[in-house]
Amino acid sequence: YYDFGSDSFSVYDSNGAFYDIYVYEKAEQTQYYLLENENVLIQQQRQLPDDASKYDYSEDSEKLQLKTYLWQAEKKAAKEISFDYLIGSIYPVTQKDRDEAKEETKEIVDYLKEESGITFNKKVTNFALLTPIKDKMLQTQVWVLLDNSGSVTRNLSEQYKGLSGIPYPVADGVFAYETRGGQTFYINGEGKLLHDISTVD
Repeated sequence: YYDFGSDSFSVYDSNGAFYDIYVYEKAEQTQYYLLENENVLIQQQRQLPDDASKYDYSEDSEKLQLKTYLWQAEKKAAKEISFDYLIGSIYPVTQKDRDEAKEETKEIVDYLKEESGITFNKKVTNFALLTPIKDKMLQTQVWVLLDNSGSVTRNLSEQYKGLSGIPYPVADGVFAYETRGGQTFYINGEGKLLHDISTVD
């Protein structure tokens, strides 16, 4: 169990006993994101002086430093990681999410006379909406797959043009994704387009 505060978070085990506390460094802005394996990704922004020569990116004429830390649940410790993205949001694929996806597709699976519903591949642990930083400038937001160590394993926005949300399973080996323009596509597990279902109820 996690108790997130403005300057720290506390962690308790399943029996309610105290497990660890992590205190954030001072920063203008601190964001934290719980990952699928219960690690925590922490990102901090600090405003730098106008004449600073070393900075990570600039926005609205401000020079900013960005630091990202990974607090590891098993080690009770955090380490700074290299991360060239500004985090918008992270969606861990929990066991509850896998069970819900399985249940939602159970009717289709029953029709196909198979044993269980469809769910996310076990390699898919976290979906994330990130803003890449290139040449000290923020780029267009992208959807990615993120592992529990804070590494981007796949850029979904490159593969699925105009992606506006998380692809979701609808049948065995078939996923749906929606675009910013309001279209919906069926794709297979490798991302190959199967059908445009934008006009189908």
